[in-house]
Amino acid sequence: MKKLFFLIFLFFVLVFMNTCNIKKTPSEPAYPTNTPAVSGTFTPVFTNTNQETSTVTQIITATFTDTNQETPTATPTITATSTITPTFTPTQIVYRYTFDSDEQGWVIGAPLSVANPASLAFTWAGHNTEIAHIYNGTGSYAIDVNMTTVSAAKRGDISKDFSSSPIDATARTLVIWVEIPVDLASVSPPYCFQAFLATSSSSAFSTNITITASGWQQLVFPLPVTAWSSSTEYVGLRMKKTNGTTTPDWAGRIYFDEMQW
Repeated sequence: MKKLFFLIFLFFVLVFMNTCNIKKTPSEPAYPTNTPAVSGTFTPVFTNTNQETSTVTQIITATFTDTNQETPTATPTITATSTITPTFTPTQIVYRYTFDSDEQGWVIGAPLSVANPASLAFTWAGHNTEIAHIYNGTGSYAIDVNMTTVSAAKRGDISKDFSSSPIDATARTLVIWVEIPVDLASVSPPYCFQAFLATSSSSAFSTNITITASGWQQLVFPLPVTAWSSSTEYVGLRMKKTNGTTTPDWAGRIYFDEMQW
């Protein structure tokens, strides 16, 4: 009986020892089926046969497009064009009188008025140097007018004598500045001026320019055209009443300056 128990005991001992000697191989860990993507900068390492480690740096060149890039605006080239307004001169100025130093040959009277008392209202003429009565330059031509004391004196003349060498005044324009006193400008009926051409036996007058304002006034007279205007012997100016009949009623001094035609 004891022998039986001993055999059973020995059997279990052998089984236990055999179980302890068995080496169990661990199972491999499970890998996920979905491998995550790897991003970023990496530096691969290669090992050559000489057991030397080489490091290779990968250079990545990236090109970016700026979707917000503005299209450059071209700067236009501006060319300035100047407009030139030509100055129109109807006729070339041939005769000019500034009266800066003297009367320049102008006198009171005209060939047809010397013996006519009605044309003797200009009583004196001379060179003026008072700055207050000069339009331009250093002098002007002064005229004393008296249409009150002599009832027959209804007009006055000044003229320039070209009889020794007649001139061609055909279709020319005479321009002159006249200083008008305040009391002369206010007379009614008013006074006026007109230009004239003459020879020793004939004369022709321009249209009248009425005195309407005081101070320096520019008078422009188209000179009359006649059969003899190409051989003009006298050029002049006349002052008179506009209606030509009313008894003259003014006396004073006027000034001429910057005459040309």
